[in-house]
Amino acid sequence: MTIPIVIAAGGNGSRIGGDKAGQLLGGVTLLQRAASFALGQSAAVAIAARAATVINVEPALPLLLDTEAGGGPLSALASALDFAASLKAQSVLMIPCDMPFLPTDLLARLAGVCDGARVVMARSGARFHPICALWPVSARTLLSRYAATSNGSLIGLAKQIGFTEVTWQGAPFDPFFNVNDSDDLALAERQLAQSLSASG
Repeated sequence: MTIPIVIAAGGNGSRIGGDKAGQLLGGVTLLQRAASFALGQSAAVAIAARAATVINVEPALPLLLDTEAGGGPLSALASALDFAASLKAQSVLMIPCDMPFLPTDLLARLAGVCDGARVVMARSGARFHPICALWPVSARTLLSRYAATSNGSLIGLAKQIGFTEVTWQGAPFDPFFNVNDSDDLALAERQLAQSLSASG
């Protein structure tokens, strides 16, 4: 069965001047890059966002609007789990819109150790990436209780469920590098240029 992928695109991008998903990298928006990556991994892809106004990708993808006030990663995860449940899938991969260099073997490696009950989370170096993880649909019940009593931490929820880590090398460039501000975006542009030069 196809494992669905949901792109979390609900951040307000306050550190980058707003509309993080619409920021251009190599002439392509971060959201479009995430959508193209996801479509290369799965036939079932959707976008979790606060409002429909942030969405502009080709081809058009299902839009999952936040149902919780203030949104945040837990709201995006709730939408992702509901989307997966509607497809009768056992798990869903969530990725953010602001990690433009995700490894092409992301889904395959995470799914390779998935048991359907635990979270399978990406790790690079000493950093865990709960926003890049395979989440079991069975987490829906726990998530609703956890969201009411927590600070919104995905890693905290993953610890309650139990998780398995899959590690990627973080050097010479971390594939889970995320764009938070204009300096990060400039660094990403340089990395993209180097990658294109090396492949050319």
